[in-house]
Amino acid sequence: MTELPDWPIAQHAQTAPDDLAMLDRGTPYTFRDYAAAINRCAAALVVPPGERVGLCLEPSFASLCLLQALWLRGAVALPISTRLPSERVTALVAELGLSALFTAETMPAPAAAAALTPPPPRDVDAPAAIVLSSGSSAQAKAIVHSYASLAYNALGANANMPIQRGDRWLLSLPLYHVSGLGILFRTALAGATVVIDDAPDWIAAIRTHHITHLSVVSTQLAQLVEAWEGGGACHSLKAVLAGGSHIPAPLVARACDLGIPLHLSYGSTEMGSQITTTRPDDGPEGLTTSGRLLAHRTAIVDDEGEILVKGQTLCLGVLRDGTIVSCCDSDGWFHTGDSGWFDDNGQLRVTGRRDRMFISGGENIYPEEIEAALLDLPEINEAAVVGIPDPTYGARPVAFVKMTTGLPRQDEQLRIALATVLPAFKHPDKFMDWPSHYPSGGLKVDRVFLLRHAMALMGDEADRLSVTK
Repeated sequence: MTELPDWPIAQHAQTAPDDLAMLDRGTPYTFRDYAAAINRCAAALVVPPGERVGLCLEPSFASLCLLQALWLRGAVALPISTRLPSERVTALVAELGLSALFTAETMPAPAAAAALTPPPPRDVDAPAAIVLSSGSSAQAKAIVHSYASLAYNALGANANMPIQRGDRWLLSLPLYHVSGLGILFRTALAGATVVIDDAPDWIAAIRTHHITHLSVVSTQLAQLVEAWEGGGACHSLKAVLAGGSHIPAPLVARACDLGIPLHLSYGSTEMGSQITTTRPDDGPEGLTTSGRLLAHRTAIVDDEGEILVKGQTLCLGVLRDGTIVSCCDSDGWFHTGDSGWFDDNGQLRVTGRRDRMFISGGENIYPEEIEAALLDLPEINEAAVVGIPDPTYGARPVAFVKMTTGLPRQDEQLRIALATVLPAFKHPDKFMDWPSHYPSGGLKVDRVFLLRHAMALMGDEADRLSVTK
């Protein structure tokens, strides 16, 4: 078993104190600065080990020091989106038994100068972070990770997609998603730099700060490709990690043609982020998959086609009524709810969510399959499919699409295009425009919102039918 480094930030402060640990909106902080500020923050905290603490804060040097100081104290940190209504944040405090909540108004003042001392011994397997994940339902799950599970995820990721001192990873994903936390762990273990820049033009930030590593979702990758094609190449990039949902094949092909160092991944909050990822030397064919299994993870596909996982990156469980409840079966496997298979090269091919599958006239329909076919059309930027109850067939697919700017939606042309790749029973009964009031900020499609919106648009007849997810 790989031994985990004990508080890598403190180690870097000893061995490479002047290396850049963070660049916060243009202000540089060395590992000496970072470790000293964490110590000062930890000295000011009155938080016993094991206490659960919420952080409703935007990423900054100060907020990341607070997060690290909580871990230094042995506390359990819950990053919370600042976009949540205050009523929901208050409810989370009560539901999850938080002993404190830090916001921009209640940030603790750092203690006076604190000596840079070795951190105390800690239990790497104890709870360290809570990540809220809605998964495929409307109700958020509070998934509990240890320092070890998140660190092992980062170790396996770094072995597959190398990062070293001097490299810079843009914090382009929120810390209340496990993929955002993953950036902190990967850079800390490698002695690389976290870059924070919340300017609207995040692609310009890549060039300005000479970013080498980047995490993106599909829409961000599309923006990067369009900028690159428009003459805004970002030659400092060594690796672009894309995940969160299906990445359209034409978009992947465009990225490959431009020479963008793309890695596709499959992961879950329960497994600490990445489970499989493509390798640096995978060609275009490899990028039609979700890559190979990373170190410190194990995965199988059961007889029903479901992907099961376990390993050192697996979470401790889900927090329910103040108690951590295991999310595994009796053999220690976590059932992802995703269907797929490993091909002859050991590369994972994911077909869709089992709990999103619906039956239409006796046929199984996976929304992701239809979405992938739609996203492969150059005139479509975004697509999502939901199953609407139908009195004759049980359920029928309805598709929301966002067309390329300036192009009108032509439903008949979309159906003609789909006819070459999908059987007729999988063709959406209706196409709808992407809602202008669709909630922003999520890394995955909000299917509950889209289902409700579709039902509202379809009127009284649909309202009389029961809705299932």
